[in-house]
Amino acid sequence: MQSRNILLLDIDDTIIISKDNYIYKTINGKEIALTPHQFAQETVKDFNNYNYRDFEDPKKIIKALIHGVPIIKTLNYMSNKINEGWEVGILTARSHSKLIRKIMRYWLLYKNKEGIWVEIGNRLKKVYAIGKIGGLSKRVSPVDLKIKILLKTCKHYDNVIFIDDDQKYIEAANKLKINNLTTINTKDI
Repeated sequence: MQSRNILLLDIDDTIIISKDNYIYKTINGKEIALTPHQFAQETVKDFNNYNYRDFEDPKKIIKALIHGVPIIKTLNYMSNKINEGWEVGILTARSHSKLIRKIMRYWLLYKNKEGIWVEIGNRLKKVYAIGKIGGLSKRVSPVDLKIKILLKTCKHYDNVIFIDDDQKYIEAANKLKINNLTTINTKDI
């Protein structure tokens, strides 16, 4: 019997570098716009101080995905896994799973066994967008929601690789100590 394996990828600073998409932090009544990279550097104690509105706005999601700069080392890693028979999924703090799936099936490319870049199409099996539509709220942190999805996924697959640029997510996933879960920080690919 063949193993079921899935590679779960974050979007921002893992698959693409997006422009004009921010997470807003409130400090002393003032709002500061953080890039996804800057947010990943934050030591977050209270997620209630952050607003993810750019990750919930369909127009901004479309613009960010279409105009994002692909991170080739991640795409090469993904290509190798696809060519080994792995499924691919996305696990993101953005909202609108259906919209992301529709765009990424045509935008996201992988290098096939012949070395030609082709659309991922139906090889993109899962899209978990945990933003507002997916349940992100003031009561539940994005870390907790990503962990919930990872736990569920690990029950249905023999091997799960989770790649994210944000060490908060990697550390939380590592605390699970699940044998079939491997975590990789994007910078370590």
